[in-house]
Amino acid sequence: MEPFNKPPQPLHPSQGAIDPTFQVMPQLQKKVEPAGVKMSVPPPPSPQSSKRMVYIIAAVVVVVVVAGLAYFLLGKSNEPAQQEQVVSKLPKVWLNQYFQQEICEDQSKCGDAANPDSDGLNNYDEFKAGTVPNDPDSDKDGLADGDEVNIYKTEPTLKYTDRREIVSQNDWTDGFQIKNGYDPLTPGLPFTESRNQQIATDTAALGLHEPTITTLSQ
Repeated sequence: MEPFNKPPQPLHPSQGAIDPTFQVMPQLQKKVEPAGVKMSVPPPPSPQSSKRMVYIIAAVVVVVVVAGLAYFLLGKSNEPAQQEQVVSKLPKVWLNQYFQQEICEDQSKCGDAANPDSDGLNNYDEFKAGTVPNDPDSDKDGLADGDEVNIYKTEPTLKYTDRREIVSQNDWTDGFQIKNGYDPLTPGLPFTESRNQQIATDTAALGLHEPTITTLSQ
């Protein structure tokens, strides 16, 4: 009879015993290493591509600059004509009478400083003197309007500045009297030395105009 407290004997594997190592910790599967992932890096841009991009950017900048300048210049050229209109001192009635327009469209002809009849008076001076701007001899006395106003000081709207009856009866015009040495400002008297000096000085500064030149040379 065996003792009651005898320790149990381990079973042999052949007797159907379970491997204690497997029972305590199960075997792990074999570690699988992940396959490496290959990253594709784009190749650096070629020098030709870089130059092409620079040319494109430069062309775009040039186009933008040119377009901006064109817009600025065209915008200024298309400003309303009223902003460029010259302010005239000449009345519209006067302009319409002599140039058939109330607003001067050609400053070289009907502008204040224009002298379309080349008589020594510009249009504004003709207006002040009461003479005709497109007739060099408004009173038909043989002297240019400008020469009468600026040199001889005679009346450019009167054929006879010397208003004596004998003068008009004999048609002694201002041009006729001056040619013969008489001063229309002093009826019946020749030019004084001072008047001759004044006329010579003004003639040298301003010159004579037609028909004065022709009248005095006849």
